[in-house]
Amino acid sequence: MKVVVDANVIISAFKRDSVTRKILLFPFINFYSPAYLLDELEEHKGEIMKKLRSMKKNLRSF
Repeated sequence: MKVVVDANVIISAFKRDSVTRKILLFPFINFYSPAYLLDELEEHKGEIMKKLRSMKKNLRSF
């Protein structure tokens, strides 16, 4: 199976126990992304890192 993913999917996969991450690790699916994906991630890197830190803090509070 071939699946095209965008930056939102990749960002969702950063969450450790996300369903998105589990799906991206399926060996029988070929994932493709637009050529500009890395540029988009780089453009929003600060925002992504901020959200990841926030998620990490929330996990510690459990």
